[in-house]
Amino acid sequence: MSVRITQNELAQQTPIPAQGSELPPGFFELVDDLKAIVTQASVRAQLKVNTEMIKMYWEIGRTILDRTEREKWGAKVLDRVAMELRTAFPNQRSFGTRNLKYMQQMARTWPEQIGQQAVAQLPWGHITLLMGRCKTRPELDFYAQRAVQQGWSRVMLDHWIDAQLHLTQGAALNNFDATVPEDSDVVNEVVKDPY
Repeated sequence: MSVRITQNELAQQTPIPAQGSELPPGFFELVDDLKAIVTQASVRAQLKVNTEMIKMYWEIGRTILDRTEREKWGAKVLDRVAMELRTAFPNQRSFGTRNLKYMQQMARTWPEQIGQQAVAQLPWGHITLLMGRCKTRPELDFYAQRAVQQGWSRVMLDHWIDAQLHLTQGAALNNFDATVPEDSDVVNEVVKDPY
């Protein structure tokens, strides 16, 4: 025996949410507060995912770099590694030969664990820009730290490198924790990153 419920009967059984004047005072403020909590948690989660991805890239680069130096592998091995990784992880576009070379360069540039450094908080596009444009490690670290502190987009980072900000503001690094403003351009770039 099948039971058929008409839309009229369904409407009678389903309570209708309170409308405009029937809402308690402070209702919309509560909803706004809850939206802010969800948004902030989402941003924090995406930043954590980005940091873990950058640490993974560093580990891949370090591992390949160590094996290449120890085993004296040539460039063709890297092409094969890229092919194997792309086959194993088809939904991740980051395992091409060029990116693997960037990962090696990152491990060479920052030989110590990258997780505690400002660069680990930046999107991958920022890091590849830094490695391609900056000549020295202090210059790289200066721009990485400023990009994190100021929440620079990749375009702004590129602009400040062109303007040679490190020469006008000094490259003295400090040891205080870098924080990312949640409404910054760098957060928007992390959110757009498909990885």
